[in-house]
Amino acid sequence: MIHPSELRAFSHQLRHRVAPTMPLTATFFLFNFGMAFLAPIFSIYVNKITGSFFLTGVFFALWGVIGAVLSLPSGAAADKWGPGRLLRWTLYAQIFVLVGYAFSDQIGALFVTRTAEILSGVVLWAACWTYLRVAPLKRYEEENVRFFYTIQDTAGLAAPIAGGVFFTLYSWDAGFIVAAAMLTAAYLVAFRLNQTEPKRVNLRAVMRRDLRDVRKLGRLSWMLIGLMVLTFTITSGWSSLLTVHLNTNLGIPLEVIGVLLAAGLVPGIILQLPLGAYADRRGAWKLLAVGYGCMVVGMAGMFLARDAVTAGAGMVAAGLGFALAVPTITMALSLHTPKSEAGGALGVAQTAKNIGYIAGPLTAGIAFTLSEFGFFAILVVMAAAALAIVAALPRDRH
Repeated sequence: MIHPSELRAFSHQLRHRVAPTMPLTATFFLFNFGMAFLAPIFSIYVNKITGSFFLTGVFFALWGVIGAVLSLPSGAAADKWGPGRLLRWTLYAQIFVLVGYAFSDQIGALFVTRTAEILSGVVLWAACWTYLRVAPLKRYEEENVRFFYTIQDTAGLAAPIAGGVFFTLYSWDAGFIVAAAMLTAAYLVAFRLNQTEPKRVNLRAVMRRDLRDVRKLGRLSWMLIGLMVLTFTITSGWSSLLTVHLNTNLGIPLEVIGVLLAAGLVPGIILQLPLGAYADRRGAWKLLAVGYGCMVVGMAGMFLARDAVTAGAGMVAAGLGFALAVPTITMALSLHTPKSEAGGALGVAQTAKNIGYIAGPLTAGIAFTLSEFGFFAILVVMAAAALAIVAALPRDRH
């Protein structure tokens, strides 16, 4: 049995090791809580204003379009001006974005607000990952990353439940103001972030280096990148209109939708560390095959669901699949890419994600237009089944 003094000692050591990134972790806990607070109604809200599944798909696909253009410049901007400074600037912009959503009752205003959200959001996340990379001591880098993810998952678990209850009792516009208040708190905490002096960054040289690395990537790396495109197409398409299906087609109330969204995150929170250890021992491909298989079961279950209980079972199974597949596909690419080519692989991986973020919501919007949820569910189940077969083919351990 572990003695309380040992737990206290471990807690003290952990606080010491993650202290450099603790302000960042607290900042993004508040930021993610505010954003996830809106999850039960956001897609429904957007779809009511656009009046079109296709335009709703275009709305969500904008992130991939703008992200593809801004990914590299935003990373260079974080290096040049410092991630802490850039985080505060973009958080400040995001506060006004959420207030703007509360007053965006016309389609034009909605898309202008979305564009502002993405422009500041892409830079915000680039600054986050830059800070997470440079702030911790080298020997504690992985521990800081895992601690950061664990805390953010906790926000993603609690916020949809709170949001679902809130939106049942109060107006949706008020919810955007509450979320903006959470981001204001995040902005204030961000003043605790360490500052770095601005430095000169040669963006053209960085792009030439990454393009040179891309040309060296092997066939297996390119296959993994193709799998990554399909993976993020499925996950982004699935999330873009899911709550519309739950509320409109199944008649599930918002407070229950919040619980279902949280339930889908539970497998990832519980299994994050054990799954990483399993992949290290047994290889990423087995984990990918199981993950895609769970996605098939979960999404097929959602297609057949007729009430909150069966929908919840599908959400948990699909959530397990996402928790297995999404981090593992990135890890597999890292394992198969030489360190000398890591920069180019990282750039191509980000491009692959952005392509998925474009294709997923657009596919969902078109499919929902044709037959609401049914046609889209068949498409994603078939795609996930194909990925599972590819991942299960015999090959080397990793």
